[in-house]
Amino acid sequence: MLYIIYESITNVYQIMRYTIPYFIVSAILLWSSCKSDNSESTLQDEERKYFEDYIPPQHNWGYIDEMGKWAIKPIFDDVREFSEELGAVNLDGKWGYIAKDGEVKIEPQFRSARSFTQGRAIVQKMDLSFQIIKRSGDTIPIFPYEKIYPYSNDLALVIKNGYYGYIDTMGNEVIECKYEKAQTFELGKAIVSENGKAGIISKEGHWLIAPEWDDIKNGNGSWVVLQKGNEIIFHNLLSEESVSFEGTNASGVFGGVAIIQNRDLFIMTDTLGNPLSSKMEWLQYAGEKRWIYAIEDHFGLLSHEGQVITEAKYEAIYPFKEGRAVFSKGDFWGYLDADGNEIVPAKFPLVWDFKNSLARVIYEYRIGFINKNGYFVIPPSLLEVKDFSEGLAGAQYVK
Repeated sequence: MLYIIYESITNVYQIMRYTIPYFIVSAILLWSSCKSDNSESTLQDEERKYFEDYIPPQHNWGYIDEMGKWAIKPIFDDVREFSEELGAVNLDGKWGYIAKDGEVKIEPQFRSARSFTQGRAIVQKMDLSFQIIKRSGDTIPIFPYEKIYPYSNDLALVIKNGYYGYIDTMGNEVIECKYEKAQTFELGKAIVSENGKAGIISKEGHWLIAPEWDDIKNGNGSWVVLQKGNEIIFHNLLSEESVSFEGTNASGVFGGVAIIQNRDLFIMTDTLGNPLSSKMEWLQYAGEKRWIYAIEDHFGLLSHEGQVITEAKYEAIYPFKEGRAVFSKGDFWGYLDADGNEIVPAKFPLVWDFKNSLARVIYEYRIGFINKNGYFVIPPSLLEVKDFSEGLAGAQYVK
């Protein structure tokens, strides 16, 4: 009797020994299959919804060269500027990349695609997830971040669970996602916020400035501006020199000069606190060691020493790009040089900044390109066109 019971138990054990792992494996495979099916279903659903709302352009896009000739035929729904020898293009609703001869290098397959920087590009798949790709089209394995920003200083800003951090060019999270706010790295430093206070970190994630400030502003050198209440401090990250002021706001330091705001008035000052200009209704750094000021809603230019270069007689002045500043007079737009000369008179209904020595302007309801002296290099014959980059500009073809 005992033998029969023993044999029965042994038989049950043998059955369980072989059947339980089988059921476990089967369950895992079934779960994986369901997960795969769900992912595929999600992808298909997102792609279907995307194309339900997708509206192709009325006119196709291609690329023109600096003579205004078509270098790449206009067969695309949209294009982005060339960067690192590759241009992002949209073909029938999906983004991919082409070379300058028009050859497809990375097949159109993405919901969106950014230009390459530092050998990497951020793309979004049809299922809304983000990826990083190399110029070869190979993907870099990464965590499924909520958002990825373009690379700068070899690091990309990312968002995970609502917090900001940084990854390197191989996709490794080298600075933990723990900041409430963050900026991209510039000159080896980045402004971040923790517990509602701003600080500055290095590329290694170490604090250069502890997070105890209401606001921090960068400039174009080693100086940063720290603010806590009405206390403003100009701080040099290299020399550790600090100078304290009182004010309601301040700009970054540009070439040793900054703006201090006290209530509704602005003044230029050096890093020692010496005033350089009279008090103005408004001030902004414009590049080229020039500053835009305002009096009674009209704008002019000041020198880096606070001296008036042009009277406040313009309806608008924008910061300098490649030695030219956009200005408006009446209903028309032109360009100033750094000495305040109207190097291109206000004769265009709309203009853009200079890039690669050329600027887009509208003339007689079409867009063309002018050089820095205001002469047309490409006649105004285009309905829509983008800036030149690496010798090519995206343009729409209109019959």
